[in-house]
Amino acid sequence: MTDHTVRQRHGIQVMEESPNSIQDAQIVDEKKTIGQINKDQKKKMVSNSALAILTIMSLITRFWMIQHPQQVVFDEVHFGKFASYYIRRTYYFDVHPPLAKLMFAALGWLMGYDGHFEFDNIGDDYIVNNVPYIGFRLLPATLGALLVPLTYMIIIESGYPVITAILAAGLVLFGR
Repeated sequence: MTDHTVRQRHGIQVMEESPNSIQDAQIVDEKKTIGQINKDQKKKMVSNSALAILTIMSLITRFWMIQHPQQVVFDEVHFGKFASYYIRRTYYFDVHPPLAKLMFAALGWLMGYDGHFEFDNIGDDYIVNNVPYIGFRLLPATLGALLVPLTYMIIIESGYPVITAILAAGLVLFGR
């Protein structure tokens, strides 16, 4: 075989191209393109629907009954105390980085909280002491709610299928 001759594959017939055959080929190509677009649109629609459902579920699970209990719970003792220190401009020492406590302090300041509540014990009443505790709880609830769609989008952008992204986001959604 020389460089100028090309062997034809079995089953492929060479036809002379006429104007009609070129137009027919273009129509077939357009139909394939339209079919591919519809398939891509369907995948995108399924992905967007899954993202929307996961986001709604995330918002529901994070904000449901956020106002209960009306007492200090668990880490609110620490974060609330440090936020109060920042708002009152009181010096304190902590071994942990300050970003989360600064975020709580900024939120408290924006809500008009003056830092008067000490957050001494779990179970201390917010209502009696006039503390805007729901506003304080909105910060971790919002960040936690945003984590679910963020996980989904990271998995999708990494090239994994939608079902894998749903599983990963679902684990974040229900794994407190």
